[in-house]
Amino acid sequence: MSLETLLEKRNSQLSWRVGSHILFWLILYLAFAYYNQISFNSLSDSPYSYLTPIYTTISVAIVFYSLVYWCFPNYIARKRWLATILSLILLSITFASLIYIGEMLVINYCHSCREVIAENNAYYLEYLNRGFLNVLLTRLLSIGILLQLLINLMIPLAIKGGLSYHQSYVRNLQLAQDNVQLELSFLKAQLNPHFLFNTLNNLYGLIIQERTDESAQTVSKLSDFMRYTLHDSSEKQVPLEKELELIRNYIELEQLRLNQTKIEVEIENDNSVQSIPPLLFLPLLENAFKYIVDYGPRNAITIRIHVQNNQLDFLIRNTFDPEQKSSEVGGVGLNNLRKRLALHFPGSHTYEYGIQKEDQTYFAQLKLTFK
Repeated sequence: MSLETLLEKRNSQLSWRVGSHILFWLILYLAFAYYNQISFNSLSDSPYSYLTPIYTTISVAIVFYSLVYWCFPNYIARKRWLATILSLILLSITFASLIYIGEMLVINYCHSCREVIAENNAYYLEYLNRGFLNVLLTRLLSIGILLQLLINLMIPLAIKGGLSYHQSYVRNLQLAQDNVQLELSFLKAQLNPHFLFNTLNNLYGLIIQERTDESAQTVSKLSDFMRYTLHDSSEKQVPLEKELELIRNYIELEQLRLNQTKIEVEIENDNSVQSIPPLLFLPLLENAFKYIVDYGPRNAITIRIHVQNNQLDFLIRNTFDPEQKSSEVGGVGLNNLRKRLALHFPGSHTYEYGIQKEDQTYFAQLKLTFK
């Protein structure tokens, strides 16, 4: 079972979460006990060496949970500084009190521990017998107990902070992915009717002209395209060759309505078996065909896709009418593309686009590195 799976179970199942807490405090207790065993002092061979870690671990756990689940959300997170200071003082007093109670329980009920302490550290035994308030005040004023508390809290707080950061990272990543998926669904809902109506009109024209073979091919390509966009696109990743086939079908279907536009297509794949998010290139293709003006000798669309050595280079260029207004759907599609690139190819892609005013040409170039 991978670490990611363990963290997911811990975050989603109460039994795993409780079990992980119990396991951590057990390990911390064993660490304290082991340290007492290897220490070169007269108490290392007595029951004192494994009894003191019990009340120390319990005291640290009580202060830790109070700090994380009471002090932080109610005072620190809300920047209530006076209440924060008072709560921290209260937690320090609580820790010092619990330590003293634990010490007195061990001394009063473990006679061998009391004898060893009396023999080797009589001053310590006399100090504890001065009374609760006296010991509490001297320990708080000397700051020694506070340093002990701080050191003991460092490990659980560091682990808690790391887990919280991981949860926040996963949550934000999932939120971004969900947002992209919603926008992709919206884009598909906008694209399919627009594209479908145009293709059906073209198909109708072929039927009227009794071009039977071309009509059959158009129906087949349209069927493949719609099946892909409605079903296969729900997958997180699809084979690259399948996406390239979608692009070929889309271009051929769009060519039916263009009579004077020159279309150059160059798709080369070195038999790559890479996977890619579905419909990744569709916003660029849809924009190119949407803004082309099908009259005059200079109108052209150029599409080049080269895949080699885990590198994909996508270039699309089209002429356009500068007086034509942009579409909100296209804007959603391109924003969606940028988000999906950041999500699926962080640090391994470049995306450039712009307008060359001298020849009224719009271009977009996308480079991906498969890892």
